[in-house]
Amino acid sequence: MPVTLPQTVNVPPDDISQYTILISGPKKIGKTSLAAAAGKKPFIIQGEPRNSIALAVRQQDIMSWLDFIEIANLLEKNVGYCDVKIVDDVPSFYNLCSFHVCSKLGIEHPGDLGYGKGWNAVYSEFEKRLKKLQSLSGGTIYTAHTAVKDFENRTGKKFNRLETTMTGQADKLMDALVQIWGVMEYDENNERVLTIRGTDFVKAGCGLKGRFLYPDGEEVTQIPLGKTAEYGWSNIVKAFNNQLERTQQTKTSIKPSGNTPAVVTMMKEGLALGKKPGLKLGGNK
Repeated sequence: MPVTLPQTVNVPPDDISQYTILISGPKKIGKTSLAAAAGKKPFIIQGEPRNSIALAVRQQDIMSWLDFIEIANLLEKNVGYCDVKIVDDVPSFYNLCSFHVCSKLGIEHPGDLGYGKGWNAVYSEFEKRLKKLQSLSGGTIYTAHTAVKDFENRTGKKFNRLETTMTGQADKLMDALVQIWGVMEYDENNERVLTIRGTDFVKAGCGLKGRFLYPDGEEVTQIPLGKTAEYGWSNIVKAFNNQLERTQQTKTSIKPSGNTPAVVTMMKEGLALGKKPGLKLGGNK
């Protein structure tokens, strides 16, 4: 089909399922269950074999990068097989891709080739396959684990930040592909929430103008998820449609799992100083 210049203005979809989403969070918090609640015919492409066997949805364990490629080919031939594709999780598939590319190149590690050629080959393959999968019918939701990491700035001052466990290359690609980046965590009341607008300490973001607002027009930063995946997803849809009612829970700051008082303290201080959460998707949009 020849490429032509568009004659009409793009109309942003008013259905959240048309956007690409990444849900990150600690292990066993319910990321995959929440993603599966997003569709009537979800399909889990599982990079951690048997990790989602407790969910009564269609799923396929992926043991190699060639398996992943074959699944994408099958989905392309079977249009309408699912209404949401869940890639669970990004780091696992990046590792499979890296192993596959290194095997083809006859090397053990991407760094074994000079001038960044090995790393570039892995990124190119990973990008090509994910873009193809994303172009197929149905929505796409990615998952990734999170961890509190230690960093040091240019002056030598150390600080903590809640990040995904993805490599830099996978993280870079997610920045480019994803419109909604949510972080699942427990708030100060030990209730599950989804943070969708980032701070200096949490990488999250929403690149959709005019979405995820309270009825009074103020930005939603956290969405209460309740006890079930179905309830949590219904709240995400309400927030997307600017219909989520404000609750006390959505005003609390995120609390990373584990003993991370430094991070919690910094987040509280940031909120107390009135710092407005900003978009953290590789730059403001």
